[in-house]
Amino acid sequence: MNGRGGRLLGTLGWLIAVAAIAFGAAGLTVAMQPSPDRPARPELTSTGDRVVRQHLEAAERSVDALSADIDALGTQARGALAAMVGGETDTMDAAIADLTRAALLLSPYAERRVLKKIAVDLLTTYVGRRSAGKVYEGAIDRGKAENITATILIADLRGFTRYSDTHQIDNVLSTLNDFFDALVEAIEPHGGEVLKFIGDALLAIFPAGDKQALPCAPAIAAALDARKKIAALNEERAKAERSLLKFGLALNVGEIAYGNIGSKTRLDFTAIGPAINHTSRLLEVAKKRNRDIVVSESFVKAAGSEFPTLGHHALRDVAGEQQVFYVADDD
Repeated sequence: MNGRGGRLLGTLGWLIAVAAIAFGAAGLTVAMQPSPDRPARPELTSTGDRVVRQHLEAAERSVDALSADIDALGTQARGALAAMVGGETDTMDAAIADLTRAALLLSPYAERRVLKKIAVDLLTTYVGRRSAGKVYEGAIDRGKAENITATILIADLRGFTRYSDTHQIDNVLSTLNDFFDALVEAIEPHGGEVLKFIGDALLAIFPAGDKQALPCAPAIAAALDARKKIAALNEERAKAERSLLKFGLALNVGEIAYGNIGSKTRLDFTAIGPAINHTSRLLEVAKKRNRDIVVSESFVKAAGSEFPTLGHHALRDVAGEQQVFYVADDD
């Protein structure tokens, strides 16, 4: 094979890869646009719908940008191809026809890759990173759960019932979103995963890896970051003459069942177990003793650190009195 032929094959290989993306993008573009046989997308109003719209619009913008790049590359490639074949139109057209056939074969794979990314992003938005991966992989059997050991974090907003009774719903939703933003932005960078929002409360876990120590230090770091972020949020609310937020946060360790729970037609990927119930009861002690961050005796032992104690307390529905500790403001 002469040098020109080798260069031609190399160019065709490059063009096939580019065209595969182009055809995949074109397929997505067509799928996303209204057609005479498909009604236009309805107006989206709920939070979930807005998340879907945001992902679709982001995909459309990516496709538009990619299409523009492909057009420019295609023009350059056609010129290069023409030069290599000495301007022979028949030869160039035959090469492009081969390229088109190859692209048609490859485009479904490119499209599925993009659609998978959108699906995983949507799942992550609703159920968290770890849970999204399991659901996407097919872990959707009701009652099927994985027993894991984890550090458990539960936090809630104090005085929320009275606040919601005395403020407009828009104000209530804005306050909740700001509160959850502060918590999530503190939890996720330290390896925690938020499993669910329950009214004004949040449940998150820090799973322990195989044969690894419980992640107590990351959980404490997340709790301290949450304290700082809510303090900063309160400074902004004070300037805006809005009421300040008070919160409680509890940390515990233990084994939990992590998987699908629900009805035949509606599942929730979550975690349950005595350790989670114990953690929620710690929040009652935190509120009673006016502390923002409390930890269980089990957590203290796993962390191997010293924490100031709040003494022994009877926790609702938990056998025996339990020693409860707190995280001082200067920790």
